[in-house]
Amino acid sequence: MREDTWLRCHVHAFAYMGGSTPCIVPDNLRTGVRAHPREGEVVLNGAYREMAARYGSAVMPARVATPRDKPSAENEVRQAALEAIAALRDEVFTDFNQLKRAVAEKLEEHNSRPFSKREGTRREVSGEQEGPLLRPLPAAPYEVCEWVYGRKVQRDCHVAYKRNCYSVSRLAVGRTVDLRVTDATACYC
Repeated sequence: MREDTWLRCHVHAFAYMGGSTPCIVPDNLRTGVRAHPREGEVVLNGAYREMAARYGSAVMPARVATPRDKPSAENEVRQAALEAIAALRDEVFTDFNQLKRAVAEKLEEHNSRPFSKREGTRREVSGEQEGPLLRPLPAAPYEVCEWVYGRKVQRDCHVAYKRNCYSVSRLAVGRTVDLRVTDATACYC
């Protein structure tokens, strides 16, 4: 999974839940965890650590080869996805936003349906048990960014990145700068 996708999934999940969790327990995928030494602390990806800090969450990666650390949530995600896919398999969508709305409706149906072996619904259980533990979302959501290092500022006061040229101060001409690129902006340091 790409880093920007991984981070956006977290941002969207927190927005959907209406708050952030005190602790995130990801699997040990390379996108989030850079190193898992035998001795010492796990080394997290910098952007992932920054995103978690922004939302006030601690990151505690699951222990390697310890299936009990993996929550049953993985099966629930699979079940909800299969249910939405099955319900929408004969539909034709001409717009991505139309597809997103249809999937959101199916997800709401899934979360509002009563459990078969216990009282309540997924929505009620989540609100009662997990809702009080959620931390408030920051005023502005985390903005996923990409750092590009070592770009040289050309004589025309521009830095090239992915076939685009970005203006920089004339004082930086000839120097090497680092770019912080987001969906909305690109700035240099």
